[in-house]
Amino acid sequence: LMYELGACVLKNVCAHWRDARDRNIPMPTVSVNLSAEQVLVPELPELVKEICRNQGMPVSALQFEVTEDSIQGDFSVIGRVLEQLVEAGAELAIDDFGTGYSSLSYLKRLPVDLLKIDQSFIDDCTHDSNDAEIVRAIIAMAHSLKLDLIAEGVETTEQLAFLQQH
Repeated sequence: LMYELGACVLKNVCAHWRDARDRNIPMPTVSVNLSAEQVLVPELPELVKEICRNQGMPVSALQFEVTEDSIQGDFSVIGRVLEQLVEAGAELAIDDFGTGYSSLSYLKRLPVDLLKIDQSFIDDCTHDSNDAEIVRAIIAMAHSLKLDLIAEGVETTEQLAFLQQH
């Protein structure tokens, strides 16, 4: 039922976005997670466009988040589905970056806009040299590839200072 559940979630997201816009509340891009099951459905981009059209929300107001594990599979289908979502105006983010089956080839094969560094690396980046090096490497790679970057779970001023420094 993941595909059907995802459609319901997207309808609700779009409706809330539209309602807020109608009340003159400035609405940012909204992130929506996609499951491994959803990215394997070739009809997903058309469904997204239809739901957005019906709800009065531009596709460009959406950012779809996928995990590394969710894009392992039939890449000919997954790649095309994600490309079509981006072609329709959405952004694409890789969530929990570094925790899944990391085949960096998808970074060059997919229209990725943003990497989200997993909190597990941020937690100890100021105390564990391995985590610090991994975070620095991810930051350097994202900068080199001109990708936006978010660090998940920043909870201390030391973590924030480390990230700002790099």
